[in-house]
Amino acid sequence: MKTSKKIAGNLALLLGVCLLCTACRNTPLLKPQQQGTLLPSSTPEASVSAEQVIEDIVLTTKTPDSFCNLQYSLEEHGPALVSAEKLKQLYVYGGPPEEYPQYETLIPTAMVEFVSQREIPLEKQLSMPITSEEDRLIYKKTVLSPFGSTSYQYVLNNESEKIVLLTDKGELKRISYKFAWIEVSQAATPEEVASVLYLFLQKWVDVSSYQYVNVFSVSHPDYGFGDYHFEFYNVIDGVLYDQAEVTVYDDGTVGYLAITKGEASVENLQIDHSKARTLVAAKLQDLYSACDIEGKTLVSYKDYVIPQIVWCKGEWCVNYTVAPEYRAGAQSEVKTDYGMCVYIPLRLLVDEKK
Repeated sequence: MKTSKKIAGNLALLLGVCLLCTACRNTPLLKPQQQGTLLPSSTPEASVSAEQVIEDIVLTTKTPDSFCNLQYSLEEHGPALVSAEKLKQLYVYGGPPEEYPQYETLIPTAMVEFVSQREIPLEKQLSMPITSEEDRLIYKKTVLSPFGSTSYQYVLNNESEKIVLLTDKGELKRISYKFAWIEVSQAATPEEVASVLYLFLQKWVDVSSYQYVNVFSVSHPDYGFGDYHFEFYNVIDGVLYDQAEVTVYDDGTVGYLAITKGEASVENLQIDHSKARTLVAAKLQDLYSACDIEGKTLVSYKDYVIPQIVWCKGEWCVNYTVAPEYRAGAQSEVKTDYGMCVYIPLRLLVDEKK
């Protein structure tokens, strides 16, 4: 298996489970420095109408500070000063489990469970319009995960392929299928698609509440634009804390809407990213040393997405999605390994502002 395919497939698995979804697009539509675009933001003093938002759509202007595609060597961000006690407070997720046996703080990919409950906090059947006012959501399963709060899986109008996830508060979290159609040209630009999409999304998402939008194109078939994947998000202190994403295809279909709302209160905190880099390097080196993975020696790692605040193992953490880089021997070339997530408790990275 080629390294690039191995990384892409593994990162897709990681981010599919964690709903962290900026890492695994095959072909960025825009150059990296153009992807993070500042959207008009709403304020209590001056509400922004949908028409004003549409008029102001520019998808290639500004970018937030981020870690994307930056490389960190162990020499510069070495783990020497990180204690064993602190390392035990960090969790790792991803990679083939057979290569990391019995590592104490590894979260297995199989830890996501789907169970049916007789009693749940939400009604067994709910009325929630997706495609029409008559739509009914019928409870099927509860999704238990070490990441985030419990989710509840419903199907639309008892059609098994039409899966909808709700939060424990009954709010929409994900529509996991192509659920709508908008009128767009197959030759439309991202801006032209956005001008129609944003008005359509108002039913579920207020795009003006997000600071940034990324646009990715997964494919470029000869007959149209393929599909545009829109990701809306907010960033504070260099960390993503809430997000919405949706895909539009060149036949006008809209699908896979996902909403992740930030719940951690981080407005009064400052995150120490330099410390985070050292902790990530230390955790990866500890993993490689403890498991003696095929004689690999860790030399560096590369970040793939903006770090994100998530609920993990009972507390708020910052998730750093990275690809370790290693040598198989002293004289061998540096290769990129499977993508992994390192979860650092927020309490280890912040200083409260007085």
